[in-house]
Amino acid sequence: MKSQRNVGNVHQQNILDSLQHRLDAARAKGDANLISQLEREMQQSRGMASAPLPRTQAPRVSNAEVTRQHRQNLRDNVQRRLNSARDRGDQNLINQLERELQELA
Repeated sequence: MKSQRNVGNVHQQNILDSLQHRLDAARAKGDANLISQLEREMQQSRGMASAPLPRTQAPRVSNAEVTRQHRQNLRDNVQRRLNSARDRGDQNLINQLERELQELA
């Protein structure tokens, strides 16, 4: 697995390469406004390349919170499907989804 720093470096280099390509194309066309804008972006991106990546850590979430959110997402999806079935007038699907919603309650 690649480290976060290595992935960040690769990403930053891809950004710089893309900007350089766009800058070369703008120079070939002689578009002074675009050249100026891209040169500023290059300077900003190069400045960011030398800045260290902050160490981040994913927020800790309890299993209970994950379970609660998952069940809420399931209920929301069933409710959305139930509303759609009602709009279409599909009584068989409405009955199935109402039972499913009761099981999730």
